[in-house]
Amino acid sequence: MLDDKINIYLPKEIANSLDDDAISFEIFKNDGFSINRNRFLSSLIIGYARKYEDEIDNYITLIENELKNEKINKNRTTHIAKKIVENVFMSEISNGRNGSVVFSLKPTSQTKNIIEYIYSNLNNNSVSQYFCKLFLNYLKKPRYEREQLIFKNTYDVISDAIKKDKMVYFTTTRSNTMHEVSPFTIANSKEELHNYLLCDEIIEDKHTVQTYRLNRIKSINLSNRKCNILEENIGFFKKMIMYGPQYVIDHNELTTIVFNDSGIRTFNKIYINKPNPIRRTRRDNGEWECVFDCSKKQIDQLLNKFEDKSVFREEVIQNEQN
Repeated sequence: MLDDKINIYLPKEIANSLDDDAISFEIFKNDGFSINRNRFLSSLIIGYARKYEDEIDNYITLIENELKNEKINKNRTTHIAKKIVENVFMSEISNGRNGSVVFSLKPTSQTKNIIEYIYSNLNNNSVSQYFCKLFLNYLKKPRYEREQLIFKNTYDVISDAIKKDKMVYFTTTRSNTMHEVSPFTIANSKEELHNYLLCDEIIEDKHTVQTYRLNRIKSINLSNRKCNILEENIGFFKKMIMYGPQYVIDHNELTTIVFNDSGIRTFNKIYINKPNPIRRTRRDNGEWECVFDCSKKQIDQLLNKFEDKSVFREEVIQNEQN
């Protein structure tokens, strides 16, 4: 039975959200654009199924504790708590198949034991209902947390390396080049979309600041070598955490952009990947002077969002150093 495909009937909204995650996390078939649903769902189950069970147990325990204060019979509290979790927290799940999108899950050697455990703990749910509820709970988390679950092994190896002050080595989905790096931290973007490994990597005998997106790291292993992070780079890592871990900062350089009134209004409306200036002043002529302490690449991407390039200009300020 566990070798057979499992049909999971999902509301369209949940199905679309899962596919969006698979695209965002770049989980594709060999053609590079078709979603590999089975690999995505398998990674989700491996990374989240056990934690999901713990979360449900915690919900039930919290409700039981509240019910005890109401002097309800102890044997009834667990039953009532489970019903509340089932009918309130998971009420969005429909029991019907009409209008549903069917996702087929093929058990793998890595998921068979987990799926076998699920079959033995359905608690009056069908298999489809159980997975639907698991997926719903998963989708309630911010995307960067979902990414950590999908790439749990990679995330855990890096976290363990940071804790033990050890290096890690890996390849990426973009290249088979082996990277051995000293991890500083895993940081998520300000928009909470993706996770990035900030690390010190020695390239051509020089310490360099590097950032790798979590979902693009593969074949990661813990090294026996102790971390070796240049002291100066720690300051750059902290800046990257502040402004956006996807943008490498490896030297101190301030950038001054001058906006007119129309430009500053456009700037204020931008949210995604927008750096905040360390200084913002209005000149006597009414122009707005904004000084940035972030990556030049981030500044360039910001300015590319302006359709009208006449509303700003970059100025070189002599002796403007951080």
